[in-house]
Order: sequence, then structure tokens, then C-alpha cells
Amino acid sequence: MKVNIFKCLTLSLLLCSIQLLYAGRIYDEFEDTYKITWIGNSKLISGTTDDWAQRAGDIYRLKIDDPSNYSFLVYELPENEIAHEIIVDYYSPTGLRPTLAVKNSAGEETKYVEGWDNGYPEITDKGHGLYRCTLKDNLIPEDATQVVIYLDAQSDIELLRNIVYYGDGYQAKNYNEKTNYYRVQKLLEKAESGNDITIGVIGGSMTAGANAEPMETNCYGARLKAWFESTFEIDVNFINIGIGSTNSYFGCIRAEEKLLRFNPDLIIIEYACNDQLEDIYLDSYESLIRKCWKNPGEPAVISLMLCTQAGISKIERQYPIAQHCQIPIVSYNDAIKDEIIKGEKTWLDYYQTSTLIGGDGIHPNTTAHQKIADLIATELLEGKKASNIDRMASLPAPLYSNILEDAFYLSETDITPVQTGVWTAGGSIWDFGTGKGWRSEIANSELQFKINGDVAAVTYWKRPANENFGTAQIWVDDNPAVVIDGSNGEHIDQIVLTDLGIGEHILHIKLLENKKFEIVCIAVSGERSYWNGRYYLENVANNLRLTISNNDITMNPNGTGFNVSHTDDGYIAFNENNSYLSVNAATGALELSSNLDTSSKFLYIDKGEKAAIRALANGKYLSQKDNIITASTSDIADNEYFLFKNEGDPTTINELRNNEIDCSVVSNQIIIKNAIEYKSATRHLNVIYNYPFRYDDSQRNVIRTLRHDNPEWIPVNLWQLPAAKLKYGQALDDIINRCEIDILSAPFDDPTEDARHYQIGSYTDCWGSTWVNHQAGIIGEVKEYPFADFNKVWNYESPKKLFLSGISGFEKTKAFIDTHKDKFILGGWISLFERMQYLRGTENLFMDTLIESPEYFKLMEIVEDFYNTYLDEWLKLEVDGIIFGDDWGSQRSLLISPETWRKQYKPLYKRFFDKVHTAGKFVFMHSDGYILELYDDLIEIGVDAINSQVWCMGLDKVAEKCNGRITNWGEICRQHILPEGSVEDVIDAVHKMKEALWVNGGLIGQFEAGPDMPLENIKAGLIHWND
Repeated sequence: MKVNIFKCLTLSLLLCSIQLLYAGRIYDEFEDTYKITWIGNSKLISGTTDDWAQRAGDIYRLKIDDPSNYSFLVYELPENEIAHEIIVDYYSPTGLRPTLAVKNSAGEETKYVEGWDNGYPEITDKGHGLYRCTLKDNLIPEDATQVVIYLDAQSDIELLRNIVYYGDGYQAKNYNEKTNYYRVQKLLEKAESGNDITIGVIGGSMTAGANAEPMETNCYGARLKAWFESTFEIDVNFINIGIGSTNSYFGCIRAEEKLLRFNPDLIIIEYACNDQLEDIYLDSYESLIRKCWKNPGEPAVISLMLCTQAGISKIERQYPIAQHCQIPIVSYNDAIKDEIIKGEKTWLDYYQTSTLIGGDGIHPNTTAHQKIADLIATELLEGKKASNIDRMASLPAPLYSNILEDAFYLSETDITPVQTGVWTAGGSIWDFGTGKGWRSEIANSELQFKINGDVAAVTYWKRPANENFGTAQIWVDDNPAVVIDGSNGEHIDQIVLTDLGIGEHILHIKLLENKKFEIVCIAVSGERSYWNGRYYLENVANNLRLTISNNDITMNPNGTGFNVSHTDDGYIAFNENNSYLSVNAATGALELSSNLDTSSKFLYIDKGEKAAIRALANGKYLSQKDNIITASTSDIADNEYFLFKNEGDPTTINELRNNEIDCSVVSNQIIIKNAIEYKSATRHLNVIYNYPFRYDDSQRNVIRTLRHDNPEWIPVNLWQLPAAKLKYGQALDDIINRCEIDILSAPFDDPTEDARHYQIGSYTDCWGSTWVNHQAGIIGEVKEYPFADFNKVWNYESPKKLFLSGISGFEKTKAFIDTHKDKFILGGWISLFERMQYLRGTENLFMDTLIESPEYFKLMEIVEDFYNTYLDEWLKLEVDGIIFGDDWGSQRSLLISPETWRKQYKPLYKRFFDKVHTAGKFVFMHSDGYILELYDDLIEIGVDAINSQVWCMGLDKVAEKCNGRITNWGEICRQHILPEGSVEDVIDAVHKMKEALWVNGGLIGQFEAGPDMPLENIKAGLIHWND
């Protein structure tokens, strides 16, 4: 079980989340560019509410709390940038000033104090106790690396905003280069035809309309509604489900019930301010986009980027997700910053209200809301101009995760927990529209919820200390408990428990103190367990069963069941005698069809022991009236609830299980694509990275790949440098564990491999080579060679005996193979040429290839003899392939001439490869560098899969040599793309390799994870091979 804690924002949180450094005349949203050093008891506080109306500018402040001490802030300047101007805005009722200083790369500090001869910043009095301190570029050293702001002991000063200017202007990104405007164009076509539309907006308090005057009619969504109505002379149904203090997680669990069931034509998503920096918010934001995009009515979905009065926004984290999904991005954030930098507008123009002349520090005003609506309208019209736009049938695989794509909340009316102790109805603090929830203040009071899914979440209140809220434990089944604190806040939090395992679970919530604790709602998501078969569909209101009989649809108490099956795109279908239950999209009437198409697909909305069924054709729910069922309502009431009952068993579907074939249900959709059955076992693919439904297992699929035999998917393999594991630890394991890795290397406790191989220091291995290593987790270099004096080769004895005496280490290998029979297992690592380098020295060995002395061939014989013994032992095991690894190229050419290689090493390799093939196994070879000239030879002597640096040789050249003849075993460029590129660069590289090298097989998605690679690039390199 894994735990993620979400935090929803309120003003109190924002006041504690200070972002004050702005780079490149761009208000920089990254929070890791500053640090605060407090001396003594000084702490972070904010001004009083009474002060707000008297001040202009931003409301985020740092102030000394203990006048007997002082504090200072240190701002780290970005590398390779020259600061041209440093500005500090501050509030001082007495006119006292902060002290500025700049440090250079040597740590030398230049402090600017009035009266000193090294200059002094310009001070501008802006009224109401507001001042601006400006340090011009002539006072800033070119090698400045830090800005220091001192708040002296007796100064009553509050820092408002700090800006560092670079360059000469604001440069907004072009976010919509890859946007697919198909749905935007369909939306405008519908409006231009005079058809009414529905607009839905989802977000936080800004979307709700805070500081728009009045918010109901002047929030940006209402202004956009007015634009549509005046421009196209149509009626617009406007649905605003924005709620203050909520984030994209809460949007995910509310969207189904509060917005999507109304089948909106346009959905605007706004969480750039309220989402936080934890990675789980990337998952929830992406999940929400995907949830909205896949709604049956195919709505146009827009990602809206807003910002606070301080320019704070998470746009840099969110826009790559929106781009990946190819939806339009509208950035109010960039638009107003451009105007402010140019001097056309000020922050107050967009944040000052009739009652708050300085703004509230967070929410945009009426002018800003109109600006936002105008920007959205402009983007829609720009989308209309786009040409050659095709309909997207589906979204690409998730960039981060779709773990919450199918999440929905369960209120106190949806689910009834087993209660111990004293519980009452909650909901008195704030109505979030998710029901009243549960509240108690008696220690050991407990709730037990029966849930179905591998993700569970609990939303609870955090309240100020004076309201006496306490702590509780939350756990699932027998997993360890997590303690959550309901005190010291003014907002709701969510705790999300993942990887629970498929099936039913018990979620426990238990109070630890005699203090208040309030649960707002719970939510479920992830894989759930049901099975295919024949079922009755019984309406709850009249207990009559829907029946398909004699090409007719009836309702009767003794109806026969019908087949419930799963479509490959995640819906369910009802079939009897080759006829599918279908819906007439115009009338909602039920019909029979011989085709499985959009009209005959339905969504299963799980509500515990009962369910609602929504038609894909028109987005309406099945409803019973006068014993007739139609798809004609947007509400879920008694007439819309049904029970699934097995034909041979009156129990409900929630109690049905099949231990052999287990199809999965992701939240509110019964699907089969995330689970498969083969042989006599069941294997579930992890829903987090949305792997496709697979009929085959990894081992067989890899073999088909190697044989160019139309495999189902591109197999995936990952190598890990120990240094990457040391750097990222569990975070890297979490990514790998959530991915489907098809090819694994079998472990072996090899007695000839020294444990110090990746440790800092020096040592001599069992071959006699002395190694020196300066970086943990990275292989070192040989500094002393046993055959520097080549005469020693004649009396040398290899560590073959040591290897044979330690083959008991293969017991671990055998156990691994036995537990991974569905995987393709690689064994060994045979390095002939590189072992010779370690024994002789690289420069000596290169000369030896030219001289061809007897000692040289004796060295080759020693190495061959050892690895023959090594290979013989591996071939006794049930591995599928053997790895050979020698680097034969530089970045531009071979290390030795191809003629020399063919004469001396080609026969050597062939002897080994023949032995592998005779044993019925595959040959996998790794060789870095530009080895294009050896490809024909390697293919000739039997290499089945080659791992090489295809990017330094050129994909087109590699494809010309390899396609249809050998399998390319990776790899993505680990010199530039993986460590230096963006996530989009990695995805693009994957897609280019697939396009160039995948021909009925012949490609394995592979690379080596190193410590210089961002985790998000590692993840992207694993999950996008089968987009």
C-alpha cells in the first residue's frame, strides 16, 4: 500500500507558500530558487486583514516576529544568467528599509548601506507605506550568484515581492503548436448552426468567481457564456462546479456526478494555482483531463492557466500534460505578465476590487475575468482556422499516470459504514456538494467502509487549533495505519492509498483522541474485480428484469438473462442471440442492433449494491417509467438504479467472483483491457500506466519480436546503473514497479564479481586487475594490469576454479526463473574483448591486434576458456537468452579495422553463438559506439538482438542495415536525450525509433537508467513504446 497526501489551498496555505524569485523578466514559478534563514525565534507571518485595504501590490510577506533578532533571505540566482536589475517591494509604516547584498561565486559579499561608497539602491515611495528598492546593473557584479535581503532587528518591515530581471522582455511560450482542434471546430460548427450548447467549468475559487463583482454573472465562465450567446445567437447552459480550496484531485472525484453527466460540449479545467508541487498532483491533473476528454459527447477540453496576484502558477508543471493530450492551452498567466512587463497594465488593474484596493493577493477581479473569457474566445476562434485536423480516436498513453481517471466519490448516501463509538452527520463547516460526511469527537470511534478497488482516498477537514480538532488513523485491511492530523489548518486534505490489490477491501478510520474529526467523503478508483457471464438487469424501482427475447425488448418479473461483455475500449455491451441492446441517440428509445458500435455501448456507474447505466450514444442514463426503459435522463434517481444478478444465483454482482478468469473494473467502467488470462493463471496489468490488453505473455511476445512474427506489442527492458539506484532509491523502484517490464536479467551471486566493483576506493579483483573508483555506483578504471609484462601470460591461471566452486549461487537464479516464467529471462554477461583490456591494458591491446604475437593469442585463449566454462553453466538453466557485451566503437568509427575484427574476433564470437543456439537460446549482444560496419557480420554469425547506440549512427542507417534481419534491443540516447532532454524529447525519440525500426517486430524498447537522468524522463522512456 502506498500513501499520497494531497493538500488543498486556502489563503492560509498560500501565505505559507512563498515564491518570490522571478527570472528573465519572467515571473518564475519554480519554488526551489530561494531559501529562508531565520535567526532566533523569528518566523513567517502575514499582515492583518485591516492592512489589506490600505496596500497595493502583493500580499505575501515576510516579517520579523522577534525584535531582538534579525532575519535574512538568500536567493540563489540561476547559473549562466546575468542579473540586470534587482527589485524589492516592501511595506514599512515607519519608513525603515531592508538592507540588500549580493554574493559572488567566491562567497564574497557586497552590502549596500546608505552612506557607503559602493553605491546605494534607488528607493521609491509608492504611498500607503509601500516602497520599492531598486538595485541597478551597474551595482551588481557580473558573477553574482546570490541576492541577500536583511531585515534588521528593530525594523518593522514586511517584504512583499522580490524580482530579479534578466534579458529585455517577456517571452511567452507557444503552448499550442501540437494542439488538435478537431473538437473545438465541431463545437463552433454546432454553435454556428444555431444549436444550443453546454459549457462546464471546473476549478478552484477563481473558477467559482471569487472577486468578480458579482461572481455569478461576471466570473469568466459566465462571461464566456455571454460571448457565445451574443456571437451565435444561441442559448448556453452554463455549469460552474468551481469550489474554493480544492485541487484537481477533488475535481477528479466530483466531475462524473457534478459535470460530465450533463454531457457538456466545452469543458474548461483550471487548477494551476491550487495544485501543489508533489508528483501526485501531476497524476490527478492528467487523470482529470483524460476523464473529461473521454466523456461520450466528445467535448472540447481546454486547459486554463491562471495565476495569483503575485504571479504564482503551476503552469510549468501542467502545460506538458495538456500538450501531451493535445488539448488547447489558454494562459492568462502569460498574457497579463506580457502586458505588465510592457508597462501597459499593472497587477492592480487585474486584482483591485471595490472593497480591496490592494487586492487580496490571490483572486483576479471582474476586469481579469473578462480578460480570461476573451482569451478563451480568441483561442477558440484561432482553433477554427486550423486545417487538416483529424479526429483523435483516443488519447496517447499517460504522460505521468491515469490512476484517478475513473475515480468517484461516495457520500454518506452512497455507502454505509460499520460504525463503532459515536458518529454524527458532518457538513456543518462547508458544503462541498459531496454529502454531509461523518463527524465524531470520541476517541476510538471507528468507521469501516467496504470498498472495491485498488485505490482508496479519504477527504477530511483540517481546522484551526482553537477549534480542537484531533488526529485519526487510516488503514486498509491489515496494512500499516497512517496517522492524519485534523488540526492546524483551514482547508480540506486528502489522503490517497494506492496499490491495495484488486478486489474488495475494508477501509478503516479510527479517532485517536477525544477531539473533533470530520470526514467529508471517501473515493475509490483503480482496478476492481468482476467477471463476464449471463446476468439479469433488474430495475430497483419495480423489480422487473430487462429481457431481450424474440427480437423484442421487454420488462417482466421472470425475464431471462443476457450476455454482459466488455468492449476493447472500456465499455459494456448487452447481447442475446447475436442482437445488441442499442440506444436511439435522438429519442433515447432502446432498440436491437446486429452491430457493436457506439449506440450499443454503455458505462457502468457503480453505486455499491446497485448501479446506474449510461448510454454512450447520448450520454443519458437508462431509466424506467411505466415499465418501459429508455435512455432519457441526466439524473440518477430510484428509477435509474439497477441490480446485476447472475442467472444461476440471485446474489448481486458485488458478491460474484471467479478465481480463474478475473476481468477488471476501473472505477465506474467495467473493462477487460487491464486484465488477461493465460494458461491457468491470471495476470493483471497495472492500470496506472494504462497498458493495453494482452493475449500473450511477455516470453512468447519477445520470441515473436525476435522472429519478426507480428508480436502484439513492443517488449520493454530496462538496465539500471547502481548510481541511479543510489540517487533515486524507492522513487525509481516505484516507477519500475508500475511498468510492465517484459525482459528481465536473472540474478546470480557470481564469486568472480567483486562487491567493491561499484564502491569508491581501489581493489584488486580475482583476475589480478587493480581498479580505482571515484564515484559510487559507476564502474571504475583499471590502473594496474596483470599482463603489463606480457611474459606473465604463460604461467597465468584464470579464476575458473573459483567460478565453479561458487555455482551454488545459481540456486538464487533458479528460484528467480521459477517465479517469472511468463517473462523473457536473460542470463550471463560475457565480455571477451573488454576482459582482455582489463588484463592487458587498452593501448597495449590495440597494439597487440596489429603485432599478433603468440602472447596475444594465449591471452585470447585464456579468456575464451574461462567464458566457455561460464557459458556452459548458464546454458544448463532455463534462461531464454545469453548476453554478450563488448564496446567495439568510438562515437565515429570502429576501434580497430573491420578487417582485423573479422580475422581475429568474428570466429571467436561465432563459436560462442553457435553453442548458445545449439542449446535453443537466443544471443543478445551489447556494443557501444559506431559499429555500423559490423552489423552484417553480427547478423551472419547469429546475433539475434543487438544493443547499440543507434542515435550516434543514425536511425535511417540502422534501419537500412537491420530491419527484418535482426532485432534492435534499444536504446534511447543516454548521452543527450535522456539526461538533457525534456519529457517530450524522450517521447519523440521513442516514437521515432518505433517508426524507423519496428517492422513486424524487430524492436525492443530499452535504455539504461543513469543518475544524470530526471525521473520523469526515465518514466517516459518506459511507458510510451506502445502508444
